[in-house]
Amino acid sequence: MPSLRTRLDRLVTPAADSAGLVAEAPTVSVRTLFRRFWPFARPYRGRLAAGLLFLIAVPAVETAEIWLFKVMVDEVD
Repeated sequence: MPSLRTRLDRLVTPAADSAGLVAEAPTVSVRTLFRRFWPFARPYRGRLAAGLLFLIAVPAVETAEIWLFKVMVDEVD
């Protein structure tokens, strides 16, 4: 009896006779993808900008918290 891994591999691997069933996807540059999908993001651009702002702000605030805690601990007499 084949192992579980062998059976799972057999389920997800295409048969040898269907090798041409799905063609390899063409390579597309990031610039092309951005140019193609950026117009569809128009309603979400504000949210994207806010998300990027928070992406930068949260680590900065956490760093400031750690520094303030360091100052507080170092100043205890």
